[in-house]
Amino acid sequence: MDIEIFVFLYLFIMIITVIIGLYFYYQKVGFSEGIKFIYALLIVFVVACLCGLRDLDVGTDTLNYYGYFLSNKEYGVFGLFDEPLIYFVKWFVKLFAGFHFFMFAISCIVGLSFLFFSKKIGESGWVLLFVLTFSFFLSFDLQVNVLKQGIATGFVLICLVQSKKTYIGIFGLLAILSHASAIIPISIYFLGRYIDKDVSLVIYFISAIVSFFGFITIGLIEDFFSGIKIERVWQIVSTYKYYVGNYRVGFRWDFFLFNSLFVLLFYVKQKKAFQNKRYKDFFVLYVLTSSVFILMFNFPYSDRYGAYSWIMIPVLFYLSIMQSHLRYRDVWILVWMIINLFYLYYHIYGYVV
Repeated sequence: MDIEIFVFLYLFIMIITVIIGLYFYYQKVGFSEGIKFIYALLIVFVVACLCGLRDLDVGTDTLNYYGYFLSNKEYGVFGLFDEPLIYFVKWFVKLFAGFHFFMFAISCIVGLSFLFFSKKIGESGWVLLFVLTFSFFLSFDLQVNVLKQGIATGFVLICLVQSKKTYIGIFGLLAILSHASAIIPISIYFLGRYIDKDVSLVIYFISAIVSFFGFITIGLIEDFFSGIKIERVWQIVSTYKYYVGNYRVGFRWDFFLFNSLFVLLFYVKQKKAFQNKRYKDFFVLYVLTSSVFILMFNFPYSDRYGAYSWIMIPVLFYLSIMQSHLRYRDVWILVWMIINLFYLYYHIYGYVV
């Protein structure tokens, strides 16, 4: 399936997802939880099939993953930063299927994690949370472009809604073994629960100043990790130097203004929402992961760190909707859907051309 057909079908499925999901949300009676769950599973399955059938030119790293899948490289003992989980997925899939099923499996993991997360915190409105998260532009990237981080993000979300330490440890470890950077949002979340929302804003603006003046550089980070003998991280940072010329680095006003817009929206318009502990914790997580993202502006692949903040946008939007007055919920939902579908269209259109 070539790129033009893929993009058309993906956008069509997202529009259907939004329409049917909103219909389920507004029809308070007449549909059982089982029917809604089947709908969500069907969406996950259809999108996974689409991702699995795509050509090698669909996705920035698809061709690289194709070579990775065909390779017979074997691993001995894995370290924390070797990100081995995708290797085991590949190893398992190769026992009975080929590369397209491998991509299908990755998409399923991401989609099912969104579904589990939505069911865990969405209560009666979980369908709305699932629709907001699954139709968000980031869902496209996590299932098509950055597969390892897609798996990691899914496990991060599941980790955040666990109450038992055993499950927190299991899903946290799975996230880190999927992509080492997952340690950032997990650590921030559990530390951020003890940080006041206003303190997080101070950290946010300090990060912006530090990034704007370029106080943190690739060389500085490279020397730091080399000095404390974390070789794998040092190798990753060293590799960044070879990509600097191919990526836009330096202070990114576009990303800064985008993240700041939602910081302002979720802070100013939702003062009453902060009485909800979950809203406060997720807000602080969004602000602090955005701070890390801003600090990484001088590095290639900084948007990979931005993903951990962006994934919280539909979650906070959902919590804002559910805690706002009934007369304003429709406005919130309509604005979100219009903005997101337009952004999704231009995001993918720019990706195609």
